[in-house]
This record gives sequence, C-alpha cells and structure tokens, in this order.
Amino acid sequence: MSRYTKFSRLRPTADDCQVMYSMKPVSTKAATAAARPSAGVSLGLFSVLHAANDQYNAFLAAIMPLLIDRFGFGLGIAGILAAVQSTSTSFAQPVFGWFLDRARRQPSILLWPAVTAISLSLYGLVPSYHWLFPLLIIGGLSTAAFHPHATAAVPAVAGSRAGLGMAFFVSGGTVGYALGPVIIIWVVQTFGLEFTWLAALPTLALCLVLYRLGLGSVATPALVPEHRRRQFPLKLAQLRPLAAVFSIVALRSTIGTAYMSFLGVHLREIGFPYMQVGVALMSFTAAGAVGGMIGGYLSDRLGRKTIILTGLALIGPAFWLLLQARGSAVWMFMPLAGFAMASFNPVTVVMAQDLLPNNRGTAAGLIMGLGWSVGGLLVGIVGALAQAYGLQVVLGNLLWLLIPALAIALTLPGKYGRADAPVVRQEQAAS
Repeated sequence: MSRYTKFSRLRPTADDCQVMYSMKPVSTKAATAAARPSAGVSLGLFSVLHAANDQYNAFLAAIMPLLIDRFGFGLGIAGILAAVQSTSTSFAQPVFGWFLDRARRQPSILLWPAVTAISLSLYGLVPSYHWLFPLLIIGGLSTAAFHPHATAAVPAVAGSRAGLGMAFFVSGGTVGYALGPVIIIWVVQTFGLEFTWLAALPTLALCLVLYRLGLGSVATPALVPEHRRRQFPLKLAQLRPLAAVFSIVALRSTIGTAYMSFLGVHLREIGFPYMQVGVALMSFTAAGAVGGMIGGYLSDRLGRKTIILTGLALIGPAFWLLLQARGSAVWMFMPLAGFAMASFNPVTVVMAQDLLPNNRGTAAGLIMGLGWSVGGLLVGIVGALAQAYGLQVVLGNLLWLLIPALAIALTLPGKYGRADAPVVRQEQAAS
C-alpha cells in the first residue's frame, strides 16, 4: 500500500461534504439569548439594576449640608441644584422614550446606570459648586433615559405577567432611593467627602456582571412590522384612555407627594420623637413597596382597571384615619396609607404601555416622568396653604382630589375582575 493510498482514506467523502455544508452556524445573538437567566431571575436582576440606578438620585439631599460647608453657597443655590436634578430627571423621560422607541439600534440598557453612577458620585472631587450643575444634568438625563428604556424591556422579560414584573421593577427603584442616603453617608463618614466616587464601583461591577449574562441587549421588542412601529400619531381611541391614566396619576401624585413631604411635620406636631418619625416614614415606604408588588400581581389576574379603582378607593379612608390617629394608632394606619398609595403605581405604567404597545418607552416616560412629577411642582403651593390654614386641614382637603380621580377611573378600558387581553400575543399574531 502506497503512502498516498494510505492517507487518501482521511479525505472527506461526498457524503461528509454534504453534512458539513448543511450545518448552520450558531449566531452570536442566539447563543447570548440561550445563555440568559430565566425570566424570574432576569426580573430580579432588573429590579436590582433599578435600585442601583435610583440610589444616586438620593445622594445630593443627603450630603447637601456637607457641600454647603465645603463650597460656601447658600440655600438659594441649594434649591437650584435640587431643581436642576429633578427637572432633568423627570421631564426628559418622555423625550428619551420617544427617541428610544424609534431608534434603529438601541444602545445597551446598562449604559444609563453606568453614566448615572459615575456622574452622581463625583461630588467630592469637583473644585467648586459650579461643577455640580453639569454632573447633575448628565446624571439626570441618564436616569431619564434609563427609566423608559428599562420599563419598555420589562414586558419582554415578564411576558404575560407584566403587572408583576413592573411591580418588581418599581419596587426596586423605591428600595434603592430609600437606601441611597444611608449608602453615601456611610461612604463619606468612613472615607471622607473626597471619596464619594467609591459609591460608583458596585454599580459598575453590577453592569459588568449583567453584560456577561447577556442582559445588556434587552430592548423594546418589535411587536409589529417596522413601518407600523415607527408611526406615533395617536388615534382618538388611544388618546382618551391615555389622558385618563395620566390624569389619575397626576392627581394621585399631588396627594402622595404632599403627604410624603409633610407627614414628618404632622407627626412632630402630634408629639412623635424624631427617631419614631423616621421609623414611621420608613414603614410608610416599605408598605408602599409591598402594595405595589401585590397590586401588580393581582392586576395580571383581576385586570388593571380593578386594581386602580380599588387603590383609589382605599386612599381616602386610609389617609383620613391616619390624620385622625394619635399615639399607637398611627403605627397601624401609617403602613395602611403607604400600601394604598402605591398599590397601583406599577399598574398605571403597564396600562399606559398596553395603550401604546408600539411606543412602550414613550408611555413609561409620560407616566413615570411627567405624571409622577406633577405633585412635586405643587408642593410649594400646598406648603403655603398649610402655613395659612393649618397642615392637617390642608392635607385633609387634598383627599377631595380622589373624587375626580375615581370618576376618571370609571372610564378606563377593561372589565372588573377579569384579566386584560394579552396585548403582546395579539400583536405578535397580527404581525
């Protein structure tokens, strides 16, 4: 046997070539999608990412006294700094949502928390307070881009349980905002004001982990054909219920922001020590997070309209009883009021996205950006009225806003006690 005959056996046959050419390469996107965690784990990680992003928005108020001592500016500048952060965060959300819904290629969802972490952790490194303004603007705009982008991706991860998924996501932001002051104060007390940048490192590490898990590329799903997805002009059938949801959110936000701003003052007026005031407000926030989770879970089974109406109906009695309560009774009605106030927060976001399924980012920006911020614009007026007529009187009369909110909620689409139609599946079938 010649050496040529011997090695010819190693040559591929015709059948081998046919098998090799019939094999399809595995795409990078498919491999990444297959390596992603399950839906439940992904929702949990999204909630952690929301908490990580929103903690930085609470840093400024927590270390404002230290910044005033270091840079020597007055309360007027302090108020302008807070207004710049709030405005850039809230009112830019619908704009970013609109652009992200139309982007041919959306950036990684992890970009925004990374930018927020870096920009809002550099307070201790700037040479003068003037540098705080660009940091706040950059951090506010990145936060404004993150919320509509992330909330548009939540339904894609949660599937048919969008209400529960949104509840997880919103609760994560609440927890992060509550922990933010504790985190930055610990960093400053441990290392000094010059080391506030250390607070950015955990979030940057989290973004790296999520990127390796393949969660950075989750984006708004193209539920309908491309040429239809780019069309934004609202039809009257969409505009009316969307305006109704926005109005309900604005009215609820006015009541909720006023109570959150002045509940501590009210508790001091009725004799609560400072430490008990802090614990009571923490119970209010914690119960709100639980209320949002339960409301989101039930909305997937009983319908969005049912949960919104139920939550609005609970707010009035809960807050009226809280205003009348004294002593130990406050501890019972404080969490009840927080539960009622936040029970339908995530539900309104999901309902708006159901009304604008092709523009989920825009819908989330309208509700979470503009709708939730209306109350902050009116807090000054509420404070002036409280100074003139008494805090408890003004807070009690604010509850009358629930009447138009309930009337508007009756016009929302949906049936009582029945789950809403699965919008995502309908659109996928139509496309």
